[in-house]
Amino acid sequence: MANISTHFVPAEGEAIELATSYECNDMITFPVDNYVYDIVITIYSANGGMPSGTLSMLNGTAIRPDEALNPGGDMRYYSLFFYGLSEFTGPGYYNLQLASESIAPCSYQITTQTNAVYDTGFVQSVNDDNIQKDIYRPWRVLKEPIQNTANYLGAKLSGVLQPAKPEVVTFLNGDDKQYAPMTLGIRYQCSAPYVSPMKCLSTSLHVYLWR
Repeated sequence: MANISTHFVPAEGEAIELATSYECNDMITFPVDNYVYDIVITIYSANGGMPSGTLSMLNGTAIRPDEALNPGGDMRYYSLFFYGLSEFTGPGYYNLQLASESIAPCSYQITTQTNAVYDTGFVQSVNDDNIQKDIYRPWRVLKEPIQNTANYLGAKLSGVLQPAKPEVVTFLNGDDKQYAPMTLGIRYQCSAPYVSPMKCLSTSLHVYLWR
């Protein structure tokens, strides 16, 4: 079994969503599980569109943030803080409605402090457990894929208090799906027991894992 270092959650938190809205008016639906503590939503418009956002439950009930501010007084940024979201409102799916004073692109990130973390990396054989090449950096894989080669994503899940496993992996290139969602397989006697095959066409892929 390979020696894979489990990372600690950085100050930036674990990423749930990192993407761009081209008119800053999209509705984003994202999951929250029992391991999610605090949620931070940060919206940024380079063109000064004065972005904002509203979080709600799927039934339309709006959730008031514990804090909402423009960091450093910079109106290009808008940050929302929700403390103990899963504890007080419950796990499940939530909607984030983006808005802006003007039609302009904005980027958004949804991050959380959590004990449940994934360590992931690409290997070229389904039997290869050595998914770690690099030192952990926030929101990056531990080993990059090789272009135009059959790559397999290996994943290690840590910090769960009861039996749990990821089920689906979705590969994105920018904000677009590179491949349809794939079911993760299980391999035994591996430090990274979850694996899914893919054909890597780009090294700019973003990887999202769901339970």
